[in-house]
Amino acid sequence: MDRRERFQHTFHFNEVDRVPDYEFGYWTETIQRWHREGLPLERDGNRDIELYFKLEGLESAEHLPVVTGFWPGLPGRILKETEDGMTVEDGMGGIYEQKKWVSTVPFYIRYPIRNRDDWRKLSSFFDPDTPGRFPLNWEEVAKSYRDRDYPLGIGIGSLYGWLRNWMGVQNISLAFYR
Repeated sequence: MDRRERFQHTFHFNEVDRVPDYEFGYWTETIQRWHREGLPLERDGNRDIELYFKLEGLESAEHLPVVTGFWPGLPGRILKETEDGMTVEDGMGGIYEQKKWVSTVPFYIRYPIRNRDDWRKLSSFFDPDTPGRFPLNWEEVAKSYRDRDYPLGIGIGSLYGWLRNWMGVQNISLAFYR
């Protein structure tokens, strides 16, 4: 059973030779710990680890070359830099602190979307018809995927994660409630 068949069988609730396991990246500190626990040192990248553990792996999964997020992006800028980290204004208008020496999610000081007006200003950056979201040779690209033996992905990020990053957990939770 190839990867595409396994994927299709799994999502149609049919028998499979093994359940696919899709992971999506490992923090540097995690890999270092695994090395101390016996993972061979030459296995140091996400793809290497997927192969070692025989995972289907998102690192090895091919994704359509389309832009699904904020487009065209706006440049961010570093507002402040210290020995341990930096304060960054992202291209959407959010401000967050990012540590330099440890993998972690950013700590937001100000979220990009604080009200409906903020959303209205940013919503045009999510227009699916904006030029540049698809390759110029899209028909050729689409045709090249027809006879593959693996599942084909599209990078849409985390649907809740995007909202969380734009508004914060508390604000998005209240928005759902209202």
